[in-house]
Amino acid sequence: MDITGIQFLEDRTWDGDRKCIVFYAQIGRQKITCAVSGSALNDYYRSKDTKAKAMENYRNNTKKIHHIAKRLIDDDFFDDNNEIFISSEELV
Repeated sequence: MDITGIQFLEDRTWDGDRKCIVFYAQIGRQKITCAVSGSALNDYYRSKDTKAKAMENYRNNTKKIHHIAKRLIDDDFFDDNNEIFISSEELV
């Protein structure tokens, strides 16, 4: 996928069912749903495994998380729901 001009939107929400933070990338008119596991964030940054800490870790490390999402989009690493999902393996 051509990721030239990719932008990440300010929208981010907590998905309580999947326990992850959902955010969005946009390439032209195409909006791509991305998510990062709250537990993966909390494990990686060695913090308490709570929603609040996951959101804080996301805010404090947005550039890194967006960089990982951009790489996964570029590699066409979409899951079965046509989303980008960042787990513990991708955070290394």
